[in-house]
Amino acid sequence: MVLYRHTVRCPSAMQIFLNFNPIYWCFVPLRHGEVEIQDQNNPTLPQGLTLLDSFYPTSIASKDRNAIMATQTTRSDESVRSCIRNLPSIPQGYEFSIQQRAQQFQYFKQKHDLTHVQNPTLDLYNAAVIAVCKYLHSSPSLAL
Repeated sequence: MVLYRHTVRCPSAMQIFLNFNPIYWCFVPLRHGEVEIQDQNNPTLPQGLTLLDSFYPTSIASKDRNAIMATQTTRSDESVRSCIRNLPSIPQGYEFSIQQRAQQFQYFKQKHDLTHVQNPTLDLYNAAVIAVCKYLHSSPSLAL
C-alpha cells in the first residue's frame, strides 16, 4: 500500500506511466492559465460532440441522436456524464480544458475504463532506481 501511495505522488513514476499509456493524459488537470490558452487554440469539440452548457464542464453530449443511447460497446450519454461527475476533485488552481473534457467523454463513452489494457512492458512496482553521485577522491588518511 505504501508503494502505491508513493507511485501516485511521484512525478517520475506518473510521467513514465503517462508516456506508456497516453490515453490517460486527459485526466491530468492543467493550471488555469494553461487551460485558457488551450481552449483559445482549440475552441471546438471533436466532430460528433456538442457542448450543452459551457458553465458545466460535464455537459457534453453526442450530436447523433442514435449515439445518445447505450449499446454493447458504448455507454449512454447520461452514464458518461455520471462517470465524469464521479472523478476525484481537482486541486485548487487546476482545471480541465474543453478538449480534455471531450477526451474524457469519449474515454467513458467507449468504455475504455473497462476494456483498455495498460502497457504490459511497464512495471511501476518493480522499477530500478539509478542514482548518479559525484565521486570525490579521498585522501589516504580518510580511507577505512
